[in-house]
Amino acid sequence: MHARPSAGPRTASIGPGTAALAARTGSPLFTWPALVPYALLVAAWAAVARPSLGHAAAHAGSPKGRA
Repeated sequence: MHARPSAGPRTASIGPGTAALAARTGSPLFTWPALVPYALLVAAWAAVARPSLGHAAAHAGSPKGRA
């Protein structure tokens, strides 16, 4: 049975796809395309967080009892 080469500390937490390929090769050719989905993910988080935080702020304060 052959030993599988270690992925190393840089790739231990990276999932499959372009980001993993960029981490394994170190090539800018794969690094920049890997940033695009990450930027879209951050933008989606921001788009959801803004109204959620606004809703939480509007309803913050003393709790109202429900009868």
